[in-house]
Amino acid sequence: MNPDRRTETFAAIRVGFDNWRWAGVPFFLRSGKRMASKLTEVVVQFRSPPMNIFERLGVTPPAEPANRLVISIAPTEGVSLRVAGKVPGSGFKIETTRLDLDYAESFGGESIDAYAPLILDAIKGDRTLFKHRDEVESGWRLVQPFLDSPRLREGIEVYGPRTWGPARADEIVAATGARWHNPI
Repeated sequence: MNPDRRTETFAAIRVGFDNWRWAGVPFFLRSGKRMASKLTEVVVQFRSPPMNIFERLGVTPPAEPANRLVISIAPTEGVSLRVAGKVPGSGFKIETTRLDLDYAESFGGESIDAYAPLILDAIKGDRTLFKHRDEVESGWRLVQPFLDSPRLREGIEVYGPRTWGPARADEIVAATGARWHNPI
């Protein structure tokens, strides 16, 4: 690995949408090569309540972030919802638990190579999963100014293989009091 090469293999960004529905909601995107795990997920981290309504009872919230929805797309498909709830019994203790759905386990079927569905669709002439030329060109119009930016080129950081990326990527989400979902 040549650190002088300055080839971008990782990106982390915070974006927002300028509309009434998503105003003030941060969206974090992260992608990279040779990370700790090869996976594609959509993670929805719900905000914690602004106050602990059980504080007067001496109940502290769990240390793990609660109320998180993880939609796993690849290499396995599934949905996981982590929620905080009262532990059954006479005491008053709150812990997190997970509700998991693994598509292969629940519905059967076999794992398909990542490109197999695309190849089959191409053979059948089904363009549903393919990007239209306008979409690809629009994407490059959005990204190219960043790639051409001298400031970005100078800010490229080296990160170790089998990690979740450079430490500075953690600062992007930490500014909002959140953290990345780094599955084990």
